[in-house]
Amino acid sequence: MDTKLNVVIIGGGACGPKTAARLRRMDAGARITMIQDEGFVSYAACGLPYYIAGAVRKRADLLVRTTTEFKKINNVDVMLHTRVDRIDRSQRKVHLTSQDIFTGL
Repeated sequence: MDTKLNVVIIGGGACGPKTAARLRRMDAGARITMIQDEGFVSYAACGLPYYIAGAVRKRADLLVRTTTEFKKINNVDVMLHTRVDRIDRSQRKVHLTSQDIFTGL
């Protein structure tokens, strides 16, 4: 039996990435997966009014880290555009739905 700690973090707003980073510092060998239903993770939500007002020109400037950076820096896997439908605690499973992404609409 694999004794490595497996953690699923649901949500990639402010608390999810902070939890993942803290957990990584506590356990270098843990397998950490963060699931986010939106197309980005770890963004500066407090900067949204500045983006809307035009003071911040690119939405990407509000992003703190990309999924690639999370993997490289914290060894955390990030699943974007993925919704958690159900958690089966007894089976230790998370049931997911990958959301279809349409571009150019």
